[in-house]
Amino acid sequence: MINDKMTNLTKTVFGDAEEIFIDDRGFTYYPLLFDKNIEKESAHHRAIKSISGKTYVKGMNLSKIAGSFDKIDKEKYETIKNDLFKRIMPDVNINDIYRSNNCKAIRTIVFEIMPHFIGKNKKRNPLGKTKQKEPTEQSILSMISEKVEIPKRYYEEAGGFCETDEFLDAVRNLNSLRTDRQEFPKGLMETSALEPVLNKAIERCIIGEKVKGLENEIMLKKEMNRKNLDYIATMLYMKDAENFELGNFGFIKNYTGPNYNDLAYAIYVKTGEYALRDFDGKIYLFPSCRVGTGITKEGNIQEDPFVLDEYKHPFLYSWDNNMEICVGDARTRGNSKIEDAIICLEAGVNALLFGYFNEEDFNGYNYLNGTHNAGNSVDFDNYLTSEDDPRIKSGKVPITNDFLIERPFHNYGICKYR
Repeated sequence: MINDKMTNLTKTVFGDAEEIFIDDRGFTYYPLLFDKNIEKESAHHRAIKSISGKTYVKGMNLSKIAGSFDKIDKEKYETIKNDLFKRIMPDVNINDIYRSNNCKAIRTIVFEIMPHFIGKNKKRNPLGKTKQKEPTEQSILSMISEKVEIPKRYYEEAGGFCETDEFLDAVRNLNSLRTDRQEFPKGLMETSALEPVLNKAIERCIIGEKVKGLENEIMLKKEMNRKNLDYIATMLYMKDAENFELGNFGFIKNYTGPNYNDLAYAIYVKTGEYALRDFDGKIYLFPSCRVGTGITKEGNIQEDPFVLDEYKHPFLYSWDNNMEICVGDARTRGNSKIEDAIICLEAGVNALLFGYFNEEDFNGYNYLNGTHNAGNSVDFDNYLTSEDDPRIKSGKVPITNDFLIERPFHNYGICKYR
């Protein structure tokens, strides 16, 4: 199973050290050069060993090094992985059989994040609850099928989608390659001698991760097998969709977000039109915009909400797209990635619609009257309107901060309505 083509792993892991000590538990110890005044302390320090008159300091466990090598050197890790699967599974493209696993992100977006935002009453607050229950999976799929016509090829693919034989064979083959227990050498040795040992340990970790992924894939296929054909076809279609919008919620696949971050998905909520009252009583009518957060390719959630559109607002640094929204002390993190996404979107929408209410403690970038506070100078004169504007007068466009701005708040805060 060892790759004969060495990738100079020891140089990456151990640097210029020519020799390494490995203890009985697989922990590495590096040669240490230090001041003579410290030498007498080493005899009583668990992280320091004196061997053959030389001093060694404790490093990472070899198993931990192998298990986290993708973070140590991503390029070398990918080289080892690709070479490994070319040798052990030459007739199978290991990535091609992850079709349903690729549905996991879109399932999370569609069934766990989107229900918090579609079907909400946007007249006062696009995040506000209605008396209706949140949509079920089946009702969401029905709404999707009403909006788009699922191409026939997705139904054809759905027919054989839940077969697991290919995955079970792959798991058996991979497990057969890691039946032997990983043994690390012990004692003092040249670092170059650890090259094949480290290579094998990394390969074992890669196989373990791949087996775990395939087993999750099998479980997901079995779960989806209990669904009807429409469900599977719709999910396959949604997985391939570059962008999608339902009600005031949507997503864009492979999006370049703030600071040029490459996101697997940008998910967003549309604010709808709204108006803000300034501290002098004047009214400014804002167009709708998309408030978003992102799911990175590693599955993490973008920390701060941002506007996808070219937009201006007191809480945006400049008039541009992909601007992060200043949310002050609002919480943008939850207890799970799903909650992170929901809270982040809520914080962004709330900041735009309800955050402008305290003149004394204003910590945005520009006042509505054009007074510059921070960031780039932006004016809002073209948004100025009046109480007689039919949209304002009829209540079609709400003044979202009206119920806040007259109160004597002295600390900036975000109002959350769920």
